[in-house]
Amino acid sequence: MHPFAFRTHAHKLGLVNSGYRVRGKNDDQEWTEIGRRSPQLPQMFYPIEKDVAIQQGDYVAAVCTMLNTNSHIVRIGPTGNDEMCNFYMMYWVDGDQLLNEDVCSSSGPPRYYFGRDRHLNVDKIPEDAFHIPPPPNGAAPGGNLQGGHHMMMQHKEQSHKRRFHYESID
Repeated sequence: MHPFAFRTHAHKLGLVNSGYRVRGKNDDQEWTEIGRRSPQLPQMFYPIEKDVAIQQGDYVAAVCTMLNTNSHIVRIGPTGNDEMCNFYMMYWVDGDQLLNEDVCSSSGPPRYYFGRDRHLNVDKIPEDAFHIPPPPNGAAPGGNLQGGHHMMMQHKEQSHKRRFHYESID
């Protein structure tokens, strides 16, 4: 399978979505970036900059960073009040070897975590997977994401500070 374009999608809280080809096992595992983009920018397919062929036995993994400043938990779901982590690819295959399964997904936390998958070495996830990329795939340094597909990202400063408690949902 040869991906040639990608697209990201999340709702209001999504900061960056990254897609990776994961190859190898344990300490020799390599996470190769397929694409990375802020889901708040216009949604369309963007070219993949380098050839990242996906072979039998490889994994395809999407890594998403969300920022929840709400005072409540936001769950995975289809509405604007929910959140999602989507990474789409356009690809071609060698010859006429079409894929039997052309969609892959997981329910995400709290039901699924990379760290619970014995085949994925989370220590090998590249650090920049969680960072908004530089233009054109993200905002300019110090810039905001105005004008993207979610205008709701334009938060107003509040005069009072709230304390947020973060907890892991296992």
